[in-house]
Formats: sequence, structure tokens, C-alpha cells
Amino acid sequence: MADGGFTNDRRKLKPIHLSPLSLLLLAACGGGGGSGKTQNFSGFVVKGPLQNATIFADYDGDGIQDSNEPSAITNSDGSYSLSALDTFAAMVVQTDSTTIDTSSGSVVSGITLKAPKGATVVSPTSTVVVESNLTVAEVAEALGLPDDFDLDFNPFDENADKTKAAAVEKTSQMVMATINAVSASAEGVGLSKVDAFKTAIESVVEIVKVNVETKTAIDFADQTILEDIQSKAATIAVEKGADQTAIDRALEVAIEQTKTVNNNIKSVDDVFSDEAKQIFSSVADIIEDTKNSAEKISSAVVDAAAGLGGPVFSITSIADD
Repeated sequence: MADGGFTNDRRKLKPIHLSPLSLLLLAACGGGGGSGKTQNFSGFVVKGPLQNATIFADYDGDGIQDSNEPSAITNSDGSYSLSALDTFAAMVVQTDSTTIDTSSGSVVSGITLKAPKGATVVSPTSTVVVESNLTVAEVAEALGLPDDFDLDFNPFDENADKTKAAAVEKTSQMVMATINAVSASAEGVGLSKVDAFKTAIESVVEIVKVNVETKTAIDFADQTILEDIQSKAATIAVEKGADQTAIDRALEVAIEQTKTVNNNIKSVDDVFSDEAKQIFSSVADIIEDTKNSAEKISSAVVDAAAGLGGPVFSITSIADD
């Protein structure tokens, strides 16, 4: 949330003289973030509360932190506070090997979350809103969230309604499990981390848009929904350079694992219980598992194409590994 105020101490200001050429170059570059007022923005990063995640104000909307884009590190409750120009496009969160989901205690590495300006909670749902250009109400309806849901709702706030919190958190976990599995598979068969994430989020967004049109809620534990995501992800990944055979086989394994994880999440009664923490930790595990599977499949496909007779991996053989 923006507090809107800032103070300039005129005694500390020194004149800066710029040549006409410098002024032209500065204007061409957008003035290092564009015009706007410096304000303080604060909120929470939640997929479980994420600690040690990097959040930055994305001035140019490319999803990549530039040197002029201010950032902060999240606290154990997922909270953050940073000063930025109020002209930013979105808040972007990136996680690494030091990022912890404090609801489960698991490491959450290699994911990207986003939220539009004005939102105080960055989450999987806010990410879908940014990437889809749909309204919050449209996305909430498609994800089956409560009617009064907004991007300021933090399910881990001690004053949050428990029933609403459970619905929101279970959906967030299932959305993230699906995105993680598709992204890790795409990366495992050779796409860059950026293109792999785009493959995953675009495939999920396409399904969300379909359900916005039909006004039906998505069940991320449903076989048909997951197969639709799988099909769209394969098409997108191939367009980005993935091998058709490798991505098809990798996604087949990933979607099967996702269905199991999402059904376990769906069956959770109390999202704040120890049982839920154990189940939610599998959302992070799915990244490593599906990426390793995809790498093995990709290697086998390459060997087969080269006539080296590498092993053919199936869902069963990958699961056994």
C-alpha cells in the first residue's frame, strides 16, 4: 500500500549539469524508470508465506529486474516494503534456493510471481491476473474462489476468515503445482527458465480464459483440465524450440504427478494442520522431480534420434526412479 509521502531536503541537493546530448539520451531511455512520485509500497508474498524471496518494482514490464528497479527481500511472514516510482507496471517476485515457504518449511526455488499495481498480496492468483489481462473478478470466478475475493486478501492473516482462507490457499497451491510441473518439464527438455515459465503460465492462462467464457470453475485435480493444459503447454513449448517427442513424454509424466499432488491438496480439511504442511511441501518437490524426469526423457530422445539405442522412459519407469 502506498503512503504517498516523501520529503526532500533542499540543503543536500547539488545542481547537476547535463549536456544537450545527455538530455536526449536520458529522454530516449525513459529517464531511468519514467516520471512519477516515489512512494512506499508494502504487502505480502503468499504461496504459503514466502521468506527470502526477492520482490522488485518492474518499471518496464519485462519481468526481469534491471539495475534501476528497486527491490526488497521478504520476511518470514511474506511481508515486504520498498520505495519505488508509482509508475511501475507490476510487482515481480523471484525465488531461489534460500526462499522458504514458511507454511510447510520447504524450499521454493525457481518460481516467478506477479501482482498488478494496487494489489497488496502477490500470489499465484495475482500472477494469473497479470499474465491474462483479465479482471480479478473474472479470474476469481474461473478459479472457483469466493465471490468477495480480492488481491488484498492474505489467507495467513490471523484475522482472515478460515473458510475463505482455506479455499484461497488450496487453489493457490494447486495452481502453483501445475505451473511448477509444466515449467520444470519445459526447462528439463531444453527451454530456458524464462521460456519454460512462459510456457507454463501461458498454458494455464489459456484454460482460465476458456473458463471465463463458459463461466465454469476450474478443478486443477480434474484429469480433463490437466490434459487440456498439457496439450496447450506442448504446443507452446514446441513453438519456443522444444522437441515435440521429448516435451510430449515429459508433460505426460508431469501431469500424472500433478494430478496426484492436486488431489491430495484438494482433500485437505485444515490448511493450517501438520498434514497440510506435509502435502504442501510436495508442491515444491514437484519442480525437482519433473525436471529430472524431463532431462532423462530428453536425453533418451536425443540418443534414439542419433541411433544410440538409449532407454525409452515411460511414466512407470520414471516414477520408479
